[in-house]
Amino acid sequence: MAYQTLLVDVKDQVATITLNRPDAYNALNLQLASEFFHAALEADEDREVRCIVVTGAGKAFCAGGDVKDFADNLPKVGVLIKQLTTYLHGAVSRLCRSPKPVIMGVNGIAAGGGMSLALSGDLVVAAESAAARSSSTTRTAC
Repeated sequence: MAYQTLLVDVKDQVATITLNRPDAYNALNLQLASEFFHAALEADEDREVRCIVVTGAGKAFCAGGDVKDFADNLPKVGVLIKQLTTYLHGAVSRLCRSPKPVIMGVNGIAAGGGMSLALSGDLVVAAESAAARSSSTTRTAC
């Protein structure tokens, strides 16, 4: 599958999924959430893949929900957030339950839903520049 907001590379039985919206700190919009859900399913189902690595492009791992996108879609923001979280929770659930080791390469900020995503790995490797931020409403779906 061709992705616009992700980079997916499978090499030496390792699938690396890179969130690729660096100008937006890899903030989750509907397209990224949907593509990530599909990439997680594909990597988990691929018999050639023995390990899954998730990271972010640029300075951030994932800044959480894309607030600008929410503001641009105010009339339907409730539906938008429900769709986005459905995809995100599906991907997180799939990664948590994968029999394959899942490694999160946290290269920068992991906020809100991005922190939940980071915590869904079996192993979280964080750069010294990494930081986590969560609101009281953020939940981890594992």
